[in-house]
Amino acid sequence: MISKDEAQWITWVCEALARGCQHAEITQSLVDQGHPQAQHLVQMILKNPIYQWGLSHAQYNHQQWRRLSSFHTLKQTLDQRGSSELPIVDYPNDQAQVERLYQANQAFILKSWTQDWPAFKKPWNAQRFLDEFSTVKVEITEGRESIKDFDPKADLLKKIASFGDFAQRVLSSKDQTNDFYLIARNHAFKNKKLAVLLDEIDERPFLDPQRKIEQSALWFGPKGTFTPLHHDTCNIMFVQMWGEKRIDLLPPHRLDLFDQSLNMYAQLDLRKEPQAEQRTAYLQAGDALFIPVGWWHQVEALSPSTSLAMTHFTFNNHYQWYQPGKRV
Repeated sequence: MISKDEAQWITWVCEALARGCQHAEITQSLVDQGHPQAQHLVQMILKNPIYQWGLSHAQYNHQQWRRLSSFHTLKQTLDQRGSSELPIVDYPNDQAQVERLYQANQAFILKSWTQDWPAFKKPWNAQRFLDEFSTVKVEITEGRESIKDFDPKADLLKKIASFGDFAQRVLSSKDQTNDFYLIARNHAFKNKKLAVLLDEIDERPFLDPQRKIEQSALWFGPKGTFTPLHHDTCNIMFVQMWGEKRIDLLPPHRLDLFDQSLNMYAQLDLRKEPQAEQRTAYLQAGDALFIPVGWWHQVEALSPSTSLAMTHFTFNNHYQWYQPGKRV
């Protein structure tokens, strides 16, 4: 039976061989570390068919890792040299550019798309929600400032409230706060009384109206609400319906963000630690931001605001397999 110490030596030799270290170099290193039979150990591993099979796979995986690492470094370097400005696309003049940027996994701001939407003639603001939907029951999150991971643990903060009471809280809030927020996971549009709001938008030509109820999400809250840095598993068209929001983004090649991450949430605040590849969008009412699958983003309300997130694109938008946070 192989002793624990010997097993550790074997593991060390196999890892060194997988990295491509020379046999003589490995043997000498073992001698320097005091192994009594360094050359015999290396030769035993090299001649053993089980170790040979494992080494061939390990060497291949290490080679693939080095290739991926090189590509990652190249992509990161190119992004750092690029502009910090997000592309701005004017609809309908640049409709073809929208599809090009979509397929290229590139974030961009879409202007003029919403200018004829009825929703902006009768804004989705707190006063309207109070006046027209006061008795509708909605799911909110409350007590967000009482726990650290308030967004990934949002289920612990759920509460049912009348839309009127919640809208009045938003209207009455004089100081910025992240303590209460109606977030996307509230499934507000499954309530038929609120789903009528979606009749006031025109998704064409990028989104499929037949799927708008199940694939549209509402965000509504006071100044100061904040969604931490995270990525999603699909593309999102994020439309600012009322107020102003700041959205900071990082491209998906930042694999280091998965270190210490909580599933899809990174432990980094771009407001406090700006990054070289960071892109920032300031969205006013009527602006739309395309957030590609895998892009890291965090969102801060600079005023009381309402936002609409939609995922029912006419283009392919099925990437549920993209969950690298679960592979950490």
